[in-house]
Amino acid sequence: MEDGLENDFKKAGIVAEPLSTQVAGCHTGNAGPSNKTEMLDIGNGYVLKLTQAPPRGPREIGFYEKVFDEKTKEKDLLALRPHLPQFYGSHVYNSFTYLKLENITSSFRKPSVMDVKIGAISWDPEATEAKINQEKSKFPPAQKVGFRFAGMRVYNQESDSFEVLNNYYCYSLTEETILSHGFERFFRQGKDIQKNAIQVILSKLKDIEQWFVSQRTFSFFSTSLLLVYESSVNSIETPQLMSYESENKINKRPQDHPVIADVRMIDFAHVFSSNSQDENYLHGLRSVIFYLNSLLHSV
Repeated sequence: MEDGLENDFKKAGIVAEPLSTQVAGCHTGNAGPSNKTEMLDIGNGYVLKLTQAPPRGPREIGFYEKVFDEKTKEKDLLALRPHLPQFYGSHVYNSFTYLKLENITSSFRKPSVMDVKIGAISWDPEATEAKINQEKSKFPPAQKVGFRFAGMRVYNQESDSFEVLNNYYCYSLTEETILSHGFERFFRQGKDIQKNAIQVILSKLKDIEQWFVSQRTFSFFSTSLLLVYESSVNSIETPQLMSYESENKINKRPQDHPVIADVRMIDFAHVFSSNSQDENYLHGLRSVIFYLNSLLHSV
């Protein structure tokens, strides 16, 4: 773990600000005596993520360190890296420990962002009965569909503004309205469903599915998929289906060629070692794929 970010930031003229595109988690802002924020935007495509209290915080740090270990030759770990935010170590800032991560939304002009919590079982093996009951009560349909929305931020081209739909809205949905008031509301711009963005996201989700089919290294609980698409243009009229990786490969700036969409796995405070297939995650992931395919074929 590295220290001294405050001095480094001062020398570089970096101002750490709350991440405007965060749609789930605790938005503590700078209020209160702790002066801490869960996600901080430090510019240049980086964010700081506040770690949780032990054992969750150290567990998430250990997960990232294992996956991004430069010496590792484990195929499962190497294949997982493209599906996560790039990891740049853990650091102390204002007396709190943060993960320094890639800012997934920084390559977008007007990013619409959705956080989808994956798994019918959203509690880990160490959860108390009270915690299990609390998780089950948040969104009962998750026991069947295998996921729940944790929040979304949708850009409106007509008003040039963002609408934030928090967990209260997300938990008010039902199994019958997940498609229309969830995914369709997120991917609709005016009269159009952003089909190209959905296609890019589906392609990435299927890559993640293939990783889960073969991996026997981890079991994931209470982790999310972060779905992002470019809302400043109508993606159904954009000929190139560009993703973050293809953007980097051709070395073009976002203002030259807008990124259409991206998907990353996030939040790993409840990841445990395993030697079996993660059926809980696969069920939720395949359910998300099913709903997106349904939306795509309905237009």
